Amino acid sequence: MTNHFNILQKGVKYWNEWRQSYPETQPSLVNANFKGYNLEGIDFFNTRLKGSKFIDCNLRNSNLYQAECYLCLFQNTVFDKSDMSGAKLHNADLSNSSLRHTKLYRVDFINTVLHQTDFTNSLCDTTAFSNVDLNSAIGMDSINHGGPSNIDISTIYRLKEPLPRIFLKGAGVPDNFIDYIVSLTTIPVNFFNCFISYNENDENF
Repeated sequence: MTNHFNILQKGVKYWNEWRQSYPETQPSLVNANFKGYNLEGIDFFNTRLKGSKFIDCNLRNSNLYQAECYLCLFQNTVFDKSDMSGAKLHNADLSNSSLRHTKLYRVDFINTVLHQTDFTNSLCDTTAFSNVDLNSAIGMDSINHGGPSNIDISTIYRLKEPLPRIFLKGAGVPDNFIDYIVSLTTIPVNFFNCFISYNENDENF
């Protein structure tokens, strides 16, 4: 069985040439450690990356189309100008990572950690934001929308302040529901005092 990690150890150029020679192969780099690697321009198309660590990595201009990134650690990683279309990012951690100018078509952000993740000028279409915390996400108002995306109710209820209206409209959220989202995060709940008194007089049997 081919050891795909050893192939990658020979460099990005060698890896990409190998991918071109064996396009039918789905590489497996499960639970690998790439901390601090410079992987700019890497071809991770349809690659199994489950549980791998890409902390402090350079993944600029890379191809992660339909990559399986379940449980991956991408803290402080730069994806700028990459194609991540169709990537599966369930339970992954993208804290402090940069997705500037990155294609995020059909990406699944499901239970994904997006603390201080930079979405500036990224491109979304049919992108799923499911059970994620977007409170500290950066650049949401600059996302370019090619079509509607999915923002589930668990994500909405986690908001401490409204998401930019331009982002919500671009994602296809109706105006009346945007107003409802704003009300959830800006209008305090009113509590009213109520005193109930009860008195029962003695009665003769």
